[in-house]
Amino acid sequence: MKTGVLTALLLLIGTASANDLEPGVNNYELSATLRYVAVDPALSRDQVLAISPELLQPLAPNANYGFSTQAHWFVGEIHNRAHPETDWILLLEYPLLDHLELYLEDDAGAVQQLTGGDREPFDRRFFAHRHFSFPVMVPAGETVRLALRVSSESSIQVPLRLVTPLALAEINYLGQLGMGLLYGVLLALAAYNLLLFLTLRDTTFLYYVLYVASFGLLQLSLNGISYQFFWPGDPQVANLAILLMLPLAQMAMLQFCRSFLTLRTSAPRLDQVCLLLMVVLALISFAAFVVSYRYLVQIATGMVFVSAVAVLASGVRAWSQGYRPARYFLLAWGLLIAGMLAYAGVSFGFMPRTFVTTYGMQIGSAAEMVLLSFALAYRFRVLQEENRRMEADARTEMEQRVGERTAELNDALTRLETANRVLEQSSQRDGLTGVYNRRHLDLSLTRLWAEAIDHGRPLTLIVVDLDQFKQVNDQRGHMAGDDCLRQVAQAMEEQLADYPGILARFGGEEFFVLLPDIAANEIWPLAEQLRERIEKLKVVSEDQAFGITASIGVASLRAGEGRTYRDLVRIADKAMYEAKRQGRNRVVAAGDVPGAPTADAISDALP
Repeated sequence: MKTGVLTALLLLIGTASANDLEPGVNNYELSATLRYVAVDPALSRDQVLAISPELLQPLAPNANYGFSTQAHWFVGEIHNRAHPETDWILLLEYPLLDHLELYLEDDAGAVQQLTGGDREPFDRRFFAHRHFSFPVMVPAGETVRLALRVSSESSIQVPLRLVTPLALAEINYLGQLGMGLLYGVLLALAAYNLLLFLTLRDTTFLYYVLYVASFGLLQLSLNGISYQFFWPGDPQVANLAILLMLPLAQMAMLQFCRSFLTLRTSAPRLDQVCLLLMVVLALISFAAFVVSYRYLVQIATGMVFVSAVAVLASGVRAWSQGYRPARYFLLAWGLLIAGMLAYAGVSFGFMPRTFVTTYGMQIGSAAEMVLLSFALAYRFRVLQEENRRMEADARTEMEQRVGERTAELNDALTRLETANRVLEQSSQRDGLTGVYNRRHLDLSLTRLWAEAIDHGRPLTLIVVDLDQFKQVNDQRGHMAGDDCLRQVAQAMEEQLADYPGILARFGGEEFFVLLPDIAANEIWPLAEQLRERIEKLKVVSEDQAFGITASIGVASLRAGEGRTYRDLVRIADKAMYEAKRQGRNRVVAAGDVPGAPTADAISDALP
């Protein structure tokens, strides 16, 4: 440097108080002994050194200047009174600054210029450390004057420390322990929930894994670790990673929120807000390839506030609707959002840079990830309980419906059975007279004959044929004939009410009476009673009354012994015709019927 410039530099630095290095102290926070000035970045070093000392301002502890387009100069003195350590390290604990220029001047007037920043490849750093560090030699009893120029498109934060190599090692140890714990927790939670997703196939677990992964990658970029280990030779990729991961982590956060709180059904409007924010964040990610880092990083950081409000509003809405897992969700996200807001507040210069605000996102994220994992487990248990309740309700409802359907089916079967019986009876009833028809008679003959064979008893058949019935139809009309058949059938049913027999219309004006359980001495009197009842009957039709008679044939055979029911029908039918031949309106019995006169013609017909 030129002598005039050195003089100006000394004048500039001389306005700041010195930081005295004392034995036993290996770590100094320099904010109390430095002063700064913010100037146009186009000003040369000589122009800056010519600035009046009155313009210099003292630094606040952990000074933070937010996003600034100006270049910041920091000046001060370091005096080694009697410290045995002469090799010191100037540590700047913020890894996202673009350009750094450090000027050091010793008592002999020699000036040393050192450069750094995340716009330079990592291997050009003086120490392989994620934070910027510069070697500073301060011999015992001497004073070193320093001037540091900082310019950056990211937030300007300048937490400066002067430490010995041993103190730096201790800082590294504690920092690596904390980072290892944070990333270990994130990795374990991501692996565990990925396994749950593969087992349960619940996409909420997958969204949680994506959120944990993207947030972890964002932390690696913000802490300078990804630049150190992933792409140390490409500063552009290191800056691009921040622009990509910052919106992607927020997108994963919003998507997890939508799925966990079921916003699509529980809060459609908030769901649409989250979707809109995700679209905006996606556009920010794409813009990272074409838009200046300075402006885009401010937009992406500012979106943290908007996303935080949307997530909190969604959690509060779900909680107000009685969704129990929302309580744990709000607690978890409250811790993270507090950390995110602290980070964003520090980046914009709204909040001072302290340990809590600097590492608030890491602290909050670790606590939030653990609580969210518990929240997911609780949500899964709640869903299981809900599913079991729904299954129980569905089972109860199903059983109730099955019972109702069974009762309905049984009722329907009963009605159907009744209808079938009615239909069966209807199909075996004569449509005109209401007594049994020829079909029922045939079935009954077969059944009763078989029963008579089994019990060794006789079966009696009475054949009733109305006399001169054709004249009734011809002289009085078929309607009168129908009335006659109905009234004769009714009279016969009344006469047979006390007997276990079957009355059927065989066809036309002919009726059959089957008597399976009748005493032999009752057969002839019953047949005579039927004849007399018909003879005395006055048939009424169309306000006219007329009489009718009947010819009756009776047969009683013992079943078996080579006989069939056809023999019974044939013999009874012949007896009825014999009654007609003898003059009608009489009863003729065939076979052994006590009290009945024997007709030789009929007796000859017996087998």
